[in-house]
Amino acid sequence: MELRFFITGLNHRTAPVELREKIAFSGDEIPEVLAGLREASGLSECMLLSTCNRTEVYGVLDQSAGFEGSADNALKFIGSRKGFPAEELKRHAYFFSGEEAIRHLFRVTASLDSMILGEPQILGQVKEAFRISAGCGDSGAIINRLVMRAFKCAKDVRTNTGIGKGAVSVGYVAVELAKKIFGKLENVLVALIGAGKMGELAARHFYGAGASEVTVLNRSVERANSVASKFGWSAAGLDGLPGVLRKCDIVIASAGGGDYLITEKTVKPLMAERRYRQIFFIDIAVPRNIEPSVNNVENCFLYDIDDLQGVIAAHSEERRGEVVRAGEIIEKDISSARVWFRQMELNPTIALLRRKFMTVRDRELEKAVKMLGGDGGDVNRVVDQLTSSIVNKLLHDPIVKLKMEGESPELIRLIESLRVLFNLDEVGNAEEMKGNGK
Repeated sequence: MELRFFITGLNHRTAPVELREKIAFSGDEIPEVLAGLREASGLSECMLLSTCNRTEVYGVLDQSAGFEGSADNALKFIGSRKGFPAEELKRHAYFFSGEEAIRHLFRVTASLDSMILGEPQILGQVKEAFRISAGCGDSGAIINRLVMRAFKCAKDVRTNTGIGKGAVSVGYVAVELAKKIFGKLENVLVALIGAGKMGELAARHFYGAGASEVTVLNRSVERANSVASKFGWSAAGLDGLPGVLRKCDIVIASAGGGDYLITEKTVKPLMAERRYRQIFFIDIAVPRNIEPSVNNVENCFLYDIDDLQGVIAAHSEERRGEVVRAGEIIEKDISSARVWFRQMELNPTIALLRRKFMTVRDRELEKAVKMLGGDGGDVNRVVDQLTSSIVNKLLHDPIVKLKMEGESPELIRLIESLRVLFNLDEVGNAEEMKGNGK
């Protein structure tokens, strides 16, 4: 008996940024997507996590659905929403079910599956995905419990290991790359496009690295001012981008939205005005802000989020020693989740077992009452009490034994045996059909 929980999706390890950006979902899109996923994939519960490095469906199967078909249908639905071939998605996708899916959820939330080991942003992103799912009524008992356990696991990992010590972000890595290119940043002219969470984190790292000549650009000038004023920098709207590009040395792009803000067509004439002085673009947005062909323009050097792997690898190597300890904590928390799952399956099984026995008892009692004349007298009451007592005494020992095995691996085997021996799934199906009015 396997937990009906699965995860399918793709991430920075399995798919390049040009694919990840095509199937990224904004927060505003997700409620409608969740509803479509549940219908298309036969899910009783659903959550969607979409970040710059991953898009993942977390699903709980309806009793009538199968893992493989549901996962395929989930990918097909995502592909159809984004106008992308499902077969191409499947080539880059992974699939986990049951305990392996729980392990993946815990690793993702604890930042062991991130591009940058220990980065803190993923926990907030999982919390936001869960908030949307719960708010839409798409999560239920299983996802709610597993996600809350994942949050506890992430806290345990951060408290008891050094995985998050000196934690960094993609913005930090972008600044580290800028330092590798220019050395000191005091006299480097920087354009920072995007003033959201990622942009503000990058701004803090630039400030810490000594950058003083920085212009923050954003669709909302007020938001750009809000970030720039914290560091004594200048701010502008995106309409000021051409003027800033004419003079800056490095551009960090992290704005939201799906359109290119900087294209080859717009950069070419600006480079002529600059007399082809070198300019470096670092695009850490997904979907990307800068057209890839900008890299073809003379003396333009473009890096996207996947090009940061060298700096990321050096940083992650420092944390490798903590990964083993973090993995041990995760395995303990998985054991706890495993016990919960076993016990979660126990109560419905006991209820079905009682129902089976009482159904047989009620049927035989009805026959006996008719044989006794059906007058509703004392004899009938005595027979009623007698048969109820017999059923309770017969069930007492097996139920006590099941509850004593609550934390044992044997519990699932016992539950499966009971369901087969007493045909309990047929009882459950009959109750479900009765509840549906069939």
